[in-house]
Amino acid sequence: MVRASRALLGMLVITPCVLLALRGPDGAAADDGRTSKAPAPIRVALTIDDLPANALPGYDGARIMAQLVAALRAHDVRSATGFVIGERLETPEARAALEIWTRAGYELGNHSYSHVHLGDVGVDAYLADVARLDPLLRALEQETAQRRRYFRYPFLEEGRSASERAQLTRGIATLGYELARVSIDFRDWSWADAYARCLARGDDQTRTLLSRGYVRSASASLAWSVELAEQLLRRPLVHVLLLHANVATAMNLDALLDAYERAGVQFVPLAEALADPTYTAEHEADISHVLTLESLRQGRVGASPPAPPLELLEMACR
Repeated sequence: MVRASRALLGMLVITPCVLLALRGPDGAAADDGRTSKAPAPIRVALTIDDLPANALPGYDGARIMAQLVAALRAHDVRSATGFVIGERLETPEARAALEIWTRAGYELGNHSYSHVHLGDVGVDAYLADVARLDPLLRALEQETAQRRRYFRYPFLEEGRSASERAQLTRGIATLGYELARVSIDFRDWSWADAYARCLARGDDQTRTLLSRGYVRSASASLAWSVELAEQLLRRPLVHVLLLHANVATAMNLDALLDAYERAGVQFVPLAEALADPTYTAEHEADISHVLTLESLRQGRVGASPPAPPLELLEMACR
């Protein structure tokens, strides 16, 4: 365990954080002596997939949802969208956990009923799975007076061919949903298993190191997305951040929001981001990450976002 902790500490030291190239330590733009003009804010819509949560023994869905909501409220984030997996709402406990989110006034989106891979079931069965969640989601939307309806593809997979993508697009639109693609994805889900192991072992030292790495990974991904959007679009983009309702995000959302605010982020509604035509542009790839899609369209090579330290996460608390 000591060896793994030292490796994690090394990761935290060497992890690139290009955010510092964009912003100073207090969140201001780096001053090159030529201008004192305040930087424009980085606008980010916050979305969380897999509601009502990936629960653990002793860390149930209600606890995770309560921590997520508490962090959002502490930072006065008034608009956030959670994407629901229908089969996770089959118990009263899960429904109660989701109510923590809806009572706080945050939006909901459809993430399908079973979170299936398109390649495993085919387009017709896939659309039927999306529609299966629709009656419950409509009822919840009415309770919260939500006006717009959102859908996000499980695994961000949009279709393996042009014909599949066209069929899916028609089906999703027929159900009345607006597609919610993303521009910031640091694969936060990959941290959850390491957190679960560390919690089970009571290893707070390694968990502290994980938390530092989680926030640095989130910050590096923010910086990458901001810089790449400027390069590709020649203008700022209103970004969409992808998170997941798991123990790692529940324990680190407050620190992540701190870091983003220091970097100059303002949190905005998902509708504001999706008004940008970048999120609805046609494409020729099976991925809901708009900057990756635009990179491919422009023939850019090597535009992959910063990767999480998967080998080190696998080592943690073994």
